Amino acid sequence: MAKKGFVSLMPKFPNMQMEVGFTIEAQSDDEMPECMLGSTVLSYLSDTTGPMISPEMQESVCVHRS
Repeated sequence: MAKKGFVSLMPKFPNMQMEVGFTIEAQSDDEMPECMLGSTVLSYLSDTTGPMISPEMQESVCVHRS
């Protein structure tokens, strides 16, 4: 569901500023409190303004797991 919503917003990206944050979900009380690991702001993205990501960098994370 989240991916479908994200894809539906893609045509609006050139007019948007997005703040994105990353956390690791706590599974028990002793892992609390959760905290922000990193964040970034993405502004006015389009297929012509974004960086080109090489095919090597586009590999699935599963490829790198043992």
